[in-house]
Amino acid sequence: MTLRAHRFITLLLAALGLTMGAAHVLELAPKMQYDARLYQEVTSSLYRFYGMVGGPVQVSALIATALLAFRLRGRPAFRLTLW
Repeated sequence: MTLRAHRFITLLLAALGLTMGAAHVLELAPKMQYDARLYQEVTSSLYRFYGMVGGPVQVSALIATALLAFRLRGRPAFRLTLW
């Protein structure tokens, strides 16, 4: 895999991992107005795949970033990748 492709995949996985938290923040205001029963029904059905998909995406993003940093050792971009 080329270094450019590795950078793109790493950024893509990191962005996908961040969307999970952003979705929760954007949904918070309307959900605060739900009654307890509706909130429970929405939460139990809506977030079923967050753990099954979101967890592996975030772990993959961490692994891809670590591998990218390893590939960049000895180059000026190494410090920026670690930061």
